[in-house]
Amino acid sequence: MQLTRLKKLQQQGRDLLDRGLDRHIRLGVTGLSGAGKTALITSLIDQLSHSASYPQKLPRWSLAAQRRIVDVKFAAQPDWSIARFDYEGALQALRAESPQWPESTTGLSELRLELTIARDGGWKQAAWPTQKLVIDLFDYPGEWLLDLPLLDMTFEDWSTAQLKLLHEPSRELIAKPWLTATASVGDIVSTADLDAVVRHASAGYRDLLKRLRYDVGVFWSQPGRMLLPGSLEGAPILDFFPWPGHFNDQTSALTKALQQRFERYKAEVVTPFYRDYFCRFNRQIVLVDILGAMQRGPVAFADLRLALSALLPVFHYGRNSWWQRLWRPHIERVAFIATKADLLTLTQQRTVLDWLQELVGSTEIDVDSAVAQMQQVVAAVRATEYGHLADGREVLRGSVDGTQRAFHVDYLPAFGAQLATPVALPKLDPPDANEPGPLPNLRIDQLLEFLLGDLA
Repeated sequence: MQLTRLKKLQQQGRDLLDRGLDRHIRLGVTGLSGAGKTALITSLIDQLSHSASYPQKLPRWSLAAQRRIVDVKFAAQPDWSIARFDYEGALQALRAESPQWPESTTGLSELRLELTIARDGGWKQAAWPTQKLVIDLFDYPGEWLLDLPLLDMTFEDWSTAQLKLLHEPSRELIAKPWLTATASVGDIVSTADLDAVVRHASAGYRDLLKRLRYDVGVFWSQPGRMLLPGSLEGAPILDFFPWPGHFNDQTSALTKALQQRFERYKAEVVTPFYRDYFCRFNRQIVLVDILGAMQRGPVAFADLRLALSALLPVFHYGRNSWWQRLWRPHIERVAFIATKADLLTLTQQRTVLDWLQELVGSTEIDVDSAVAQMQQVVAAVRATEYGHLADGREVLRGSVDGTQRAFHVDYLPAFGAQLATPVALPKLDPPDANEPGPLPNLRIDQLLEFLLGDLA
C-alpha cells in the first residue's frame, strides 16, 4: 500500500513538472452527440502512433515533416477510475474485413500517449538530444456539455428558460401533452405521494427530451444526462423537471422538492465533471456538426446556433502563466472543427468553413487575444476520393451500402442563405483501411500542427 501510494505521488509530481514546462497536454475533444468525437480521437491517436514510421503521411505537421518524432508509445493513464479510451476496438472496427464505424461515446474515457521528440538544435541538444511530450486525450458524451450552463442558474432560471423553449413552434406540438399533464401536478401532490408524482413527471420529461432530440433533431436540451445518463440510468438524481408552478408558489412542497433535486444534480453531477475534468484541459477541440444539423433540417440548424451560443461562454480560455499550468490551466489553443468534409467537394468545403466561422464568430465568448484559434473542415477518416464525370462535373466516389458509387451533394445552402430544406447526404461506409500506415483522413496533420506545433 505504501509503495503504491509513493508511486502515485511520484507520477503526480512528474505530471506537474511536465505541465509546468509545457510538455504535458490535456486535450479535450468536445461537441454535441453525432459530431464524430470517437472517430476523430481514434484518427488522432492513429496518426500520432504512426508518426515516427510514416512521417510522410503528415506533411503539414512540422514535427513529423522534419522527421523529429523518434518514438510514440501508450502509457498508463494517471486516473485509474476512468475507463481507457477503446482505441484498439475502434481501430479494429474500421480495419475489419467488413469495416464498421466505431460506436459513439457513452461515458468518460481517457488515453495517454508519450512522444519522444528529437530537439531542433540549441544548447540543450548536446546534453539532452530528445525530450518527452505527454498527451492525455479525453472523450466524453456531448450531451454532458449541455449541463455546464446550469452552474450559473437557479431552478427558477432554468425552469423559466426551458418552459419558454418548449412553447416555441419547433417544440410545442410534441411538448403539449407533457405540458398539459404537468400543469395539474401541483393539485395531484396534495392527495398523492410526492416522490411518486415527481418520478412520473420526470419520466415523461425524459421521454419528451429524447423525442425532441431524435425525432425533431434539436440540439439544445437540458439536463443532458437525461439523454445519455450512463451510470446514472434510473438514479433518483435525474428525477426533476421544469415546472410552471414555481411562479405562483415558492413555498409549496413540490417547488421545494424540485429546487433541492436541481441543486443536488448541479452539486453531485455537473460540478464534479466541470471541476475534475472539463476545466483542467489546456487544449481544446470543439466539434461542430454543421452537416448533421443541415441534414436534419432548418429547425435543427437554427437550434445548433442556439446550443453554441449557450455552450461556448462556458469554455475557460486564457493565456496560462507558469503557475496556472500547474494548478488551474486555461485553454491556450482551441480548434473549432466541422467534420465529415469527405462528403463534399473542395468548393463545398469552403462554404461549410464560412458557415463555421460565422457560427463561432456570432457567439460572444471570453477569449483572450493571445489565445490561438483555428477553424477548419476535416474528415477524421476519409471515405471518399475526388473525381469528375465525363462532362467535367465534380463528384465524389465512395462506398454506400457496400456498393461503390459516384455522388454529389446537389443542395448545400450558400453562405448567408436560408436553409430551405434538409440537405441530402449519403450514409458512407468506412473506407478499406487495411493498407499499412495510418487511417486516411483530410487535414488531421493541420490539426496536429495547430495543437502541438508550438511545443518542441
